[in-house]
Parts: sequence; structure tokens; C-alpha cells
Amino acid sequence: MRINMTADADSIRHFSPAPDGTYVLQVVDKKDQASKKGDPQVILEMEIAEGPHMGRKVWHCLTFIPRGQEKQAAPGHGMALHALHAFGLPYNGELNFDSEELIGRTARVNLGTEMYTNKEGVQRHKNVILEFLTDDEPEAKNPQASGAPAKSIKQTIREKNTGEGDGLEDVPF
Repeated sequence: MRINMTADADSIRHFSPAPDGTYVLQVVDKKDQASKKGDPQVILEMEIAEGPHMGRKVWHCLTFIPRGQEKQAAPGHGMALHALHAFGLPYNGELNFDSEELIGRTARVNLGTEMYTNKEGVQRHKNVILEFLTDDEPEAKNPQASGAPAKSIKQTIREKNTGEGDGLEDVPF
């Protein structure tokens, strides 16, 4: 097969993560599924919506964990609610919405990076959302020092569960 086209190497998208910092992300796609425990879960595909890193991809999983009947809410219950707040959707009381309503929404986030091993066994860096920022909490609580590796929520929980590090409250992943 003969290929005849005009190529633009400058338009190639970069898959390296954006530097740690505060960004506006826009939801461009989503996938609905259930968590291992059967709770509703939405995998968000987002892009940085402005600035020099515009278009870089970030993925995030929202798991909607019921509050439970205990005096204190179930671990992880507030995480998806905080994200809904940041996206400008209802986040308190009876919630009844279609996950499709997330498409096109934007939120400010504190973005960090972490290492992962891909399917080929190669270690790579990826962006992770460290926290969603809202009007109630417009600034990052724990901005990363320049050049310091960010700790994702998952890493912090692993440290807590193994007795290393300072840890956070339990979350579902």
C-alpha cells in the first residue's frame, strides 16, 4: 500500500506527564463500571484545559461509596463527593444524576506524578490527582516542593497499611 499524505511532526502529542502543580482539567470521556465491591465507578479521561501543557491526558477513577449506617461515614465516601463539588455538580443529600453530565465539565486540581510499571514491565511516570480544589478550598493543602516526588493517595495508604510514613484516612483503593 502506498501512503501519500502531508505530515506535521510538530502536532505529535506528548505522553510525558505534566509537571506537578495546579491545573484546570476538562472531562473528555468516561467509562462506567462497578468497583470490586459493586459500587458505581466512573473512570474519567481528562485533558489539561489551559496553559503550556494543554491537551495532556489525565485519568482518574471516581468510586461512589455509600455513606453507610455508622456514625462516621464509610471510608472513601467523601472522595467522589469532593470531586463532584469541584466539577460544579450537586454533592450533598440525595444524588440522582447521569455520569454523562461529567463530560465537558472542568475542575481545578493539584496534580502530581508517580511511577508505575506498564504492561511491558517498563517503569514510567504518570500524572495523578492529589486533590480536587473547590471554592471552599481554592488552594492546594499540600503543594509539592519543586522537584519533590508527589505522593498519591494510593502511595500514602500503602505507607499507612505497612506502618511507614504518616498516612491518611482509609480510602477504597
